[in-house]
Amino acid sequence: MKRWKKILLIVLSALALVLLGGYLYIFQLGGLESLVNNQVSKMIADGRLPIEVQIGRIKGDYFSNIELERINVAYSDSLYHYRLLYVPRMQLSYSLANLWDKKYIFDFIAVDSASIMLMQDENGRYLLPTVSRGDKNDSLPKNVPVLSIDRLNINYANMMLVRPDDTLMFDDIILDLSVKSEAETYSINIRRFNLNSNLEEIALASGGGKLTYSENNLVFQDITFTSDDTRMRLTGIIELEATTGHVEFALDHIHLDEIARFGGPQLQGLVDVTGTLTFDSTSLFGTVDLAGNLFFAGFENLFVDFYFADKRLVFDTLYGTIFENCSVDGKGGIDFTGPMEQYQIDADIKNLNLDEFITDGLPSDLSGHVYLNGTSFRSATLLLDIDADLYESSFNDYSFHTARGKMYITTDSINFVEPFGITYFENDFEIGGKIDYSHDVRLDVRADLKNLDRYRDRLF
Repeated sequence: MKRWKKILLIVLSALALVLLGGYLYIFQLGGLESLVNNQVSKMIADGRLPIEVQIGRIKGDYFSNIELERINVAYSDSLYHYRLLYVPRMQLSYSLANLWDKKYIFDFIAVDSASIMLMQDENGRYLLPTVSRGDKNDSLPKNVPVLSIDRLNINYANMMLVRPDDTLMFDDIILDLSVKSEAETYSINIRRFNLNSNLEEIALASGGGKLTYSENNLVFQDITFTSDDTRMRLTGIIELEATTGHVEFALDHIHLDEIARFGGPQLQGLVDVTGTLTFDSTSLFGTVDLAGNLFFAGFENLFVDFYFADKRLVFDTLYGTIFENCSVDGKGGIDFTGPMEQYQIDADIKNLNLDEFITDGLPSDLSGHVYLNGTSFRSATLLLDIDADLYESSFNDYSFHTARGKMYITTDSINFVEPFGITYFENDFEIGGKIDYSHDVRLDVRADLKNLDRYRDRLF
C-alpha cells in the first residue's frame, strides 16, 4: 500500500475514533448535559441571579424533538436555599430550521408531574430571582422573538406557596393551552385548566378562555371557571401600568364571604350576578343584576347601579324584587369604614314583609316610601331607623290606609316614635311605644274614632 494511502487511512481512522468518542461522550456519557449545565450556569452568573439550574439527562433525535429529564431549579442566596422547580420529564417537538432562524416555534411541549414551590420571607416578600438592571445600554432586546406553541400540556403538576403563617397547596394541576407572540403581542388560548387545593374555595373543576397582552394591556375573552356549584365567565381589558380596566361578567352561585377573605368589601351571602365593572387603583363602579342572598336580604331580581371607593359602597339605583315579594325602587349605600356596617336606603317599596328578614318578626305587608338608616347586618346588633310614609298596608293582620312617622326596628321589637300617625278609613290614630315580637305590646295610643263599625269583629 502506498504511503499516502496509509496516512489517509490513519487520519480517517483517527477522525472516526474522535467522532465516535465525541458522540459517546456527548450523547451517551453525559457530555451534552455537562455542556448545557455549564452554559446555563454561566448565563446565570452573568445575570447575577440567585438560582441554580441542573438538568439530569437530555435525549431525543435533536433535529425535531428533545426530552429533558430531572430538571432542578433552586433559589439560593446568603440566607435562604430552597427548590423552586423540579420537572421529572419535559418533551419538546420543533423544527431545527426554525430555531436556527431564531423562531421559537414548537409543535408540542409536555411537562409531566412538575413540582413548584414559592416561599415568602418573614416580611411576606416572595423569594424569587429578579433581573438586575445594569447600565441603560444593557437593556433587553426591543424586538419580541417569534414564539409559538401549538400545544403546551402541563400534566398533574403541584404548587406550594409557603407563607410565614400558613402553606397553600395546589395539586393535580392540568393545563392545556397554546401560545403565540408576534409584533410585541402575546396571546394564550387556554383549552383546559383544573386543579385541587387545600382551600376548597380555590379548587377549580374546569377553566378556559383566551388572554392577549399588548402594549401593557391585558385583554381576556370568555374566561370561564367552574368550581363545585360556582360558575364564572369574564370578558374585559385591564391596563396594567395604570391599574384600570373594564370587565363584563356572569357569576353563578358566588359565595361572597369566601371572596371577602381575599380583600374588598366584607360582604356575605350566596348570589348570582351579571353585569359590568369599571375600576382604577382606588375605586370601582358598574351595574349588576343580582339574585340570591346578601347578608339578611333575599333578592329575586335586583338591578343595581353602584360605586365603591374608600370602603363605601354607593347604590345610585336599586330596582327590582327583594325579600321574596317586595318591590323596591330607590337608592342607597353601605359604609364599611367602622366596626359595624352603616347603610342607608331611600326608596319606594311595595309588599314588604318584616317576617322575611327578621327571625320571629311579625307578618306585615307594607307599601309606600321609606328612608332607612341601618346599623349592622348581624342579628345581635341590627338597628333600622326608618322614616316611613306608607299607604294601603297591614301589620300583624291589622290593615291601615296611611302611616307616617319614625320607627326603630331591631331583631326583637319595633319602637314607634310618638306621634306616629295612622289612618284607617275615617279613624285617626297617633301612637308611640314598643311592640315585641313575643306579642308584648306597650303602646300609648290617641285615637279619633269616627266610625267603630270599621272594627266590628276585629276588636269586639
